[in-house]
Amino acid sequence: MNNFDNVYHTDVLIVGGGPAGVSCAFALGKLGTKTILIDRKKYELIGDKVCGDALSPLYTDKAYQDIGLPKPDFLVLVDQSVLIGKEPTTQLILTSGNATVDRLEYGQKLIKSLKQFDNIKVMAETRVRETIVTDDFLTGLICSVNGKLIKINSKIVIDASGSSGVVRSRLPDYYVKNRFPKKIPKDEMLIAYRDIIKLPDKHEYQNG
Repeated sequence: MNNFDNVYHTDVLIVGGGPAGVSCAFALGKLGTKTILIDRKKYELIGDKVCGDALSPLYTDKAYQDIGLPKPDFLVLVDQSVLIGKEPTTQLILTSGNATVDRLEYGQKLIKSLKQFDNIKVMAETRVRETIVTDDFLTGLICSVNGKLIKINSKIVIDASGSSGVVRSRLPDYYVKNRFPKKIPKDEMLIAYRDIIKLPDKHEYQNG
């Protein structure tokens, strides 16, 4: 039997402090639901990612209207975005309505918005080690934080860790059998590389 440095009990446990995890925590905060959100990064680095700088203001506006999630106030609107496939001739041109944002700055604004809720606890530098399955239900996680081993019991566990799927990948084989794959199949993933180039003057994209 493991000896834990701390044992926590909550109604909802969210893994991942990105937009999906924070949005969920924000909505639960307004409902008064006891929630713990964990992220493996240091608190001041939550939101720092190599991708995700491009977004549509339509979605951030909708999140604000629906649940009051803070909108980014440092958007840089772009006139045109060009998505190029494996072959240069394969392209999708997106016109107005797109923007770029400082990913870390926006991520920090989102995570800090949770401070207003007494029922939301954010735990940074917390890594998932094992899942706890009781009577065929996922009932919590065993995590490490600053060299300590902790146990978090929860009625609901939400994996908002993105493509890494740190919770689903640690579930027992018998649990996921005939339900869903432990890892997202490669044919359901799209890997993209993106450059953001700032030009001094307006420029119209031309192929070749």
